[in-house]
Amino acid sequence: MLEEHNESLSVHFSDHEMKRTLLSLSGYTAWCCGFANRMPDGSIVETTDNFHLDHVIPKSKGGSPTITNRAPLCANHNTRKGNKWVALHDLRQEIVERGELRVDKVEDLIDLGEAYDKTLEIYVDARIEQRVPTIRIVTTAEYAALGPKVKSDGIVYLVFD
Repeated sequence: MLEEHNESLSVHFSDHEMKRTLLSLSGYTAWCCGFANRMPDGSIVETTDNFHLDHVIPKSKGGSPTITNRAPLCANHNTRKGNKWVALHDLRQEIVERGELRVDKVEDLIDLGEAYDKTLEIYVDARIEQRVPTIRIVTTAEYAALGPKVKSDGIVYLVFD
């Protein structure tokens, strides 16, 4: 049986890098309600302040910390969502129904499908830029003998018996 071990190949972004990257996709507005930090003249301030980086699938429900499972929400809506597993489009619909939209119309918000596609591209580009993996085929005994080195060497191990 083949088993892939690739823990060392995940792409790491700091929360700040993720938040800034994801907010830049939507012009520094929250993905579900359109909240933005604004100047007195109404112009948007490109800052990550007052935003939370939501886990779309909560960590407590098995969600990953990767950029493809994160979305910038305003502090109010992320706190209200808590650790519930709510699809972003459902959360957006709740916000619309409650009259809590911060833009003139829903069409002014980022398209969630397009946002996810762009996020996936960022993730893939970062993986390519980070390194192209080396693949080694080893026996279970050889894999076990490698010890802690396995998690930091950047190699994908295909283990067989």
